[in-house]
Amino acid sequence: MRDVIRIHYDNQNDFSEPILWVWVTDGATLEKEAAPVGKDDFGYIFDLEYNRSSFHFCFKDGVEPAALWEDKSYNRHYERRFGPEVWAMAGRHNLYNVLPARPAVNAKTYYESIKPFINKENFHFPDTDVSGLQVPSMLGANILTDGSVLFGFFHPRAGRVYLTGTFNDFQCPGHQSPQPEQFREMELCRGFYYQPNLWLARVFPQQPLEEILYKFYVQGGLGVALPRLTSVTLIPGCSVMILCTATPWWSTRPASSGRMGTGKLRP
Repeated sequence: MRDVIRIHYDNQNDFSEPILWVWVTDGATLEKEAAPVGKDDFGYIFDLEYNRSSFHFCFKDGVEPAALWEDKSYNRHYERRFGPEVWAMAGRHNLYNVLPARPAVNAKTYYESIKPFINKENFHFPDTDVSGLQVPSMLGANILTDGSVLFGFFHPRAGRVYLTGTFNDFQCPGHQSPQPEQFREMELCRGFYYQPNLWLARVFPQQPLEEILYKFYVQGGLGVALPRLTSVTLIPGCSVMILCTATPWWSTRPASSGRMGTGKLRP
């Protein structure tokens, strides 16, 4: 059975003639290269016809023997579970079955927009500096004086991140009965080291704060080893307590679909 797989590549390497190189490691000697069939806002588009359920691929600049190749650490592995369309980014070995988010703003600009609503008395706002920008990290869940709650999540390789909880019936792309109009997609910001790795969202919950449970639903980039917070003791004067465990969300869904981290908000 031959499948057509569409592969998107952002070409942040600035290759003048990006070429897709494909190979397998199942004992057969199958190697092929493909030129792009078009472009879109993300980058170059490659349509690959293949009769394997899995294969490896990378990109190079041109077809000449002396062509510049990506570093081997960025070799990617495709499996049929990813679906018929995937996105690849220069400088990452990850594959995404959703269009990866682009950074919308930097952390300093976002912080200035919520700074007037930070409670100055008897509350602790996360003050870890974002790489010398004199901007707090804004991680976790933080109650603001206008009645909103700011949620922050660090993930340097995620494709997209959704905030989900009791305030939206835990709606997200991984829900068993998804309702997209209730999704709360988080905004990707340039944060630590001015890289796109800080995800932020702000909600105005219509329920008592002590009843709020929330989760982060992550799409893509889950092969990266990250610290996983298991518990945080409530410190007097803090705005929140977070109980967080990185657990699968509806284990019947394929691993490429997403993962959840959970938390509980307490004033």
